[in-house]
Amino acid sequence: MKNLLLIYGVMNLGGIETLIVRMAKAWHDRGVAVTVLLLSRKGDPGLLAELSKYSRVVYLSELSPCPSSLFERLSLFGWFSPLFRHRVSELLNAIDHIHFFDSFSMLMGFRLLKLARVRKKMTGGVYHQNEYSYPRLRKTYFSSRFFELFSRVPAEKNVVFFNEISKRTLGSDYQKSFEDAPLLPIGIDLSKLEMRPLKDVDRTKVVSIGRITSFKTYNLEFLKTMAGLKQKGLALHYDVYGDGEQLPLLKSKVREYGLADAVHLHGSIPYSKFVDAVRPGLVFIGSGTALIEAAACGVPALIGIESQEDDRTYGFLHEMPGLSYHEKGLPVQTRPYGECVEWLASLDEEQYADICGRSREKAFEFSIDIFVNRFLQADREAELVSAPSSGFGLPRFLASMILDRALDRHRGKTGFWKRYDLVRN
Repeated sequence: MKNLLLIYGVMNLGGIETLIVRMAKAWHDRGVAVTVLLLSRKGDPGLLAELSKYSRVVYLSELSPCPSSLFERLSLFGWFSPLFRHRVSELLNAIDHIHFFDSFSMLMGFRLLKLARVRKKMTGGVYHQNEYSYPRLRKTYFSSRFFELFSRVPAEKNVVFFNEISKRTLGSDYQKSFEDAPLLPIGIDLSKLEMRPLKDVDRTKVVSIGRITSFKTYNLEFLKTMAGLKQKGLALHYDVYGDGEQLPLLKSKVREYGLADAVHLHGSIPYSKFVDAVRPGLVFIGSGTALIEAAACGVPALIGIESQEDDRTYGFLHEMPGLSYHEKGLPVQTRPYGECVEWLASLDEEQYADICGRSREKAFEFSIDIFVNRFLQADREAELVSAPSSGFGLPRFLASMILDRALDRHRGKTGFWKRYDLVRN
């Protein structure tokens, strides 16, 4: 692999976005030319500046006759804008391998192949276990077309997984085995995440950093824990960094539990401030790459199970075997957050230091170096992919998307827009 194309939406501060920057740097350092195709020019300025150091950044508007200002207003609908065939061909001429991150970037990958009339190695990453779970969703025209496209990606060669549970999830959804599909850790650049000085620890401080959204329920559920521990005499301070559609609900719950003096909602922070934010924490609670990065700094990392409907956890990251850790449905006994935090707060300095060291040691299993080596192996084995010969009926596709979003307001089978909240037995 000499030339890699990554397709994504918006470089807001988040786990996938910071991974894209780490990927670009890792490939750049190994002589691989990286191009990143983005839907929008919006995003975290620091992340975009860092990304530009290691890759060529192309915006979708540069391939389209539509004015760039229109893309910022269209949101996801920008993925369906008309494109210049010759510009797409020029982009793909030098590309050996295309990698997509979700349903819409997958769709764009196939659009590029169709317009350029070429076959390329194209892999898709399963960054959330429910991202491509179309067979379990409410049946709509557009989710059916997504299913058809994903089914064109060779399961055993071109679908890249980041934990064991996602293989089982998609295997169940598609009635096929992904057992031999590539398994990579979410790559963390450990060189930038040093062990924090333990003298900086505030034994009353809990920290979370991440998007405040529906499937990341730990922010809301941990408030119950704080209220209960306060009654038992353990008063905690909770620093929450992030933004999202659930932020108003979180604010109201803080008031409801009488925790306004103890919970501090800081909003989004630049990625460059991550280490400073987690350094004083007794414990970090969260999911995704932020949890691993906190552990790499020596902060005990308490797992927030995605879409968990109560204040229970699998425990700490360093206690988990393998690469699965925050996905719902793991065969691991859950226990209350409060039990874990009380235990941690009761440790003496030597015992606490040991847990911090074990947290950092676990983070090394997610090293970017391991990621790069396994991705290179996946590239060698990946097959060429071609676009379907027929189109997909754009007006009907868009109308189906809009209708499905409207139906999510009513009870019934889970729709595409709520796929991350999909309930599994």
